[in-house]
Amino acid sequence: MFYRKGIRGNSLPPMTLCLTFDDGPGRTWDEGDPDPREEESRKIGPGPHTLLIAEYLKNQGIRATFFFLGRHAAQYPDILVKVKESGHLIGNHTFGHPHLPDLLARKGAPYEELLTTDAIIKPWVDGRITFFRSPYSDWTPELYMALNNTLALSMNHIGPIDWDIDGTDWLSWQNWCITHDPDAPKKCADNYLKAIRKAGNRGIILMHDSIGDRENTREGNQTFQMLQILIPRLKQMHYHFVRLDEIPVIVSRMNDPFRFALKASNSKYIYLQDGGGGKIMVDSPQVGPGELLGIEDLGFDKAALRAPNGRFFSPGNGGGDAVLADAADVHEGETLDLVTFDQTHVAFRTAMGNWLTWTRTADGDQLVASAFPFGPPEEGVFAVEVRECRQPVTRELLMFMQDLVERIGSWRNRNKARE
Repeated sequence: MFYRKGIRGNSLPPMTLCLTFDDGPGRTWDEGDPDPREEESRKIGPGPHTLLIAEYLKNQGIRATFFFLGRHAAQYPDILVKVKESGHLIGNHTFGHPHLPDLLARKGAPYEELLTTDAIIKPWVDGRITFFRSPYSDWTPELYMALNNTLALSMNHIGPIDWDIDGTDWLSWQNWCITHDPDAPKKCADNYLKAIRKAGNRGIILMHDSIGDRENTREGNQTFQMLQILIPRLKQMHYHFVRLDEIPVIVSRMNDPFRFALKASNSKYIYLQDGGGGKIMVDSPQVGPGELLGIEDLGFDKAALRAPNGRFFSPGNGGGDAVLADAADVHEGETLDLVTFDQTHVAFRTAMGNWLTWTRTADGDQLVASAFPFGPPEEGVFAVEVRECRQPVTRELLMFMQDLVERIGSWRNRNKARE
């Protein structure tokens, strides 16, 4: 689900940091070199070094999050493999790094930027959730609505992920391209230390393992060199590092129930009387508890629709009959193709190739599975309306937060004992 405001790391305990990197992946060596890794380790100059960053952090016992651009990820799929194997998260940073609100205002399709990137990075995403960071931290109410109502995205994404700490590494590398100052990595590390203190010694840190919109700045990137200065200093000061999905507020968001309503071409909502179990009507004028549905992401553009009572939509042998919300589990009959038409409209196709549509009956407009060989009719296209449903603080979440604080305290005690 996408949220109205960006998610930050101010729920972290003191002296706790989360490293994130934008705009990669990237590599700097001659692609014709017979042994590029050996050459790169022998002479490391300016330029993107995603793999070296991932390996260095792994050796330091730090797990980070890399928000990759789709166009860069398509160039270096081998890097994605190694980044995941090193214990890091891979997130979505769009395909081409556009200003998404501007793209939306020009009647463009921001959702395509995310879906295209998803298709590239999905094999290396850890778990069912993909974390999303918007380029330039651009986020507006209109963009929030547009992406949230794209069901193929909102059902398995969390975002936008913002940051609390920015040492403007990209500006250091931009200046280096002019000055070639040999102390640029050290000065950049100093900038981050100041930004960390200013943020209260906790939070999500923004860095760049490559650059998405400035070619000359990309060539001057020295984030890898800067990290080799910054990380030892942070460890010496007893900072602790967590991965993005260990931040308490993000753990909470990952457990938020995802709920949405489907509005049909008759301007009425799919409605399940008493939460489901019987026939599914398409005659509700407004959204209430009986109209809020859930969805099970089955991967590969397949999903199962869940009624408010927890049962799944079942078209009964795939079609021709009324759709019921009475299935306890998901089998072939409950598996639907999720077809995205535009950023707010979807259709659902059964395993038998029929489409979920509404039809007029003596009891009212009702959901059925009907055969239409050339695609869904107007009655089979539904507008998506997502509703934010916050998960209350549970005993399990409180226990997780307590465990995180205890682990950080134990880590600090071990470090002090070594000294």
